[in-house]
Amino acid sequence: MNITEKLALVVRKLNIVQVGLLLEMAQAMTVEIEEFVNEGSDLLAPEFVTNFSNRLIIHHATHVEKFSKKAFEYAFAAASTSAGRKASITLNSTNPGEDVIVDGVKFSLKTEASAGLTRKKSITISKLMEARWIRECKAPEDFARETTYRVVSHLRKYERIVMLRAYDIPPSLPTENQTETLPLIQDNDTIKTLPKVRYDLYEIPLHVLMLIEGLQESNFKPRTKNGGSSAKVYTADNKAAFTLILDGSVEKITIGSLRTDLCFLHGSWVIPTIGVNRDENESDGD
Repeated sequence: MNITEKLALVVRKLNIVQVGLLLEMAQAMTVEIEEFVNEGSDLLAPEFVTNFSNRLIIHHATHVEKFSKKAFEYAFAAASTSAGRKASITLNSTNPGEDVIVDGVKFSLKTEASAGLTRKKSITISKLMEARWIRECKAPEDFARETTYRVVSHLRKYERIVMLRAYDIPPSLPTENQTETLPLIQDNDTIKTLPKVRYDLYEIPLHVLMLIEGLQESNFKPRTKNGGSSAKVYTADNKAAFTLILDGSVEKITIGSLRTDLCFLHGSWVIPTIGVNRDENESDGD
């Protein structure tokens, strides 16, 4: 029995509501999407791309919300498995190290989807790690000592950091004097007017974050009212790389203003959200 026959057998066991949901997801996967795959990517094998992009499509066939971190972890692991790699997820959500292990390589997976996020904006890692030790730091020398030891030790727990960034693309119709570029489907106004989400898969090089190891007492600002501090981190040619933020109010480490040109873009996808062929679904009840 081939996979199509197996699917037909399963469909016969579903009620009409379940078949309708299955149809929504199946129809969504027939929609042509915009995507970019970096030829230099060692992650985005063809099987990975097909599996991962269709998981994004299925998600947005029934959800407006963007991928959560946990959803990203499962999709990343499943797509890796589809590409013939051995992948496992760290099920302990409080684990301070890797999220996914692929062929023995420890990955930390991050997501960014804040309101107003645009592609041109620098990257923010809202929670690099928990840091209850911040409360013990009173002066810049304390922040420098604890940061260079604790944050660097944390970074050494994994080998690669991958982030999925998500941006809203509002629906729009081209005007008489404007032509729409890169339509999802030619001559299909239903698709063109749907709200969409763009996903960019970035890798944050570990050696860039490891620049934290070179921070000195003079790099840290005085302790703030909430008990935190911050330090700007520079590359070897003395150009700003990112800002290290020690947030004393919630006791975590944040990476802000990380330059995207220091990171590697593996691929991108533009996914329409719920509504694809919805009218056809509702009009066909048999």
